[in-house]
Amino acid sequence: MVERARLESVYTLIAYRGFESLSLRQFINKINNLYVFFAIVYCSVYSKMRSQLDNFLTSVHELKTCEN
Repeated sequence: MVERARLESVYTLIAYRGFESLSLRQFINKINNLYVFFAIVYCSVYSKMRSQLDNFLTSVHELKTCEN
């Protein structure tokens, strides 16, 4: 007789919170929060720089058209 194991119980990844230390979870949460913060700051700075660049290019284009 051949015994068969259920595939779900053998090959399913189950994460147990009990094996992670509290300090590790807190550290990971801080890193995730910093990542989100810097992503928001980057997007904000990029959009401001992009609008300033667009304004600059528009003014350069207007100067070129005035010269002609």
